[in-house]
Amino acid sequence: MNLEGCLGEDRKSDPSHPRKPLASVKGGFYPELRWNRGRTMAFKVLFLAHASDADKEKHRSAIDTGVYQLFTVVVRNQAEAIEVCRDFVEKENVDSVLLCPGFTHSDVAEIVKIVGKNVAVSVARGDGPSGTASLAARKREGYLGKR
Repeated sequence: MNLEGCLGEDRKSDPSHPRKPLASVKGGFYPELRWNRGRTMAFKVLFLAHASDADKEKHRSAIDTGVYQLFTVVVRNQAEAIEVCRDFVEKENVDSVLLCPGFTHSDVAEIVKIVGKNVAVSVARGDGPSGTASLAARKREGYLGKR
């Protein structure tokens, strides 16, 4: 099934429906995602995770389905998380920030304040058994106490 017409592909030659840049002014981090093939919007999510050996400029990725964009960045600490959130809100105009379970309540509150009221902030926390499994894995890999 070809959904291109349903998603606005047929509008790209219509001057009343110009192609809109996905990245905000200043170009954004992923210029290859700049044009969304005639659609005027994509839901944009930034996922952040912690790792003690992370390089926030190197350990990142982007996935674009056309109507959904997922950006992932692995950071070393809360200071880098704040910097990345601020940059992605400004440069990529993200709609939502999803945080790994390693973010504390105070970390989350600080990020909520930084991104503003128009950006959703969620934390990927599981139920009791999931939390226990995640905690065991993080202990095994030495994550706790290294931030």
